Amino acid sequence: MTYNCLSLFIRKFEELNKTALEERHKRDHKQLLQPLKPDASKKKKIKADLLLESQNKRKKRNQEQIDRLRRELSTESYKKMIKRFEQVFHSNLTEFMTLLSSNSDGHYNSHLFNLCIQLDYNRHLSQVVQKL
Repeated sequence: MTYNCLSLFIRKFEELNKTALEERHKRDHKQLLQPLKPDASKKKKIKADLLLESQNKRKKRNQEQIDRLRRELSTESYKKMIKRFEQVFHSNLTEFMTLLSSNSDGHYNSHLFNLCIQLDYNRHLSQVVQKL
């Protein structure tokens, strides 16, 4: 009986040893193939390089857009257009405030008077009307 237990133990030990040997061979094989694949540090460096490249491209595009806008904003036609918009806006605003204040004289239209005061809270609109 001892002999059977001993032989059983030896077989079990050999099976485990064989399994361990196979696993070791698999690990060794993977390690041999590993230099062919980029390791984690190389992958991180590649990602960092790609990120840096995309950031540089974005900065370049932004700078090109800024330069184009500066050129467009400095043209005389743009300055004239803005000046014209400002004139039309102030004339319409003056007309609106004049109508609003003329209609707010009545007793029942106190809310219109309050609206005039709120719209002209910093007296900017009154100054613009006086200039025109």
